[in-house]
Amino acid sequence: MNIRPLGKKMSVGTGKIYTFCLNCGEVISTRVENPEKFKDL
Repeated sequence: MNIRPLGKKMSVGTGKIYTFCLNCGEVISTRVENPEKFKDL
């Protein structure tokens, strides 16, 4: 599921990038692929 700006129901948004440990599965960080899509809202 993509992340999209609040109040912008028709926006496609952007995907998420997860960095995680291959041994235990703990998520180390979560980022958005294209943060520039959220500028100038």
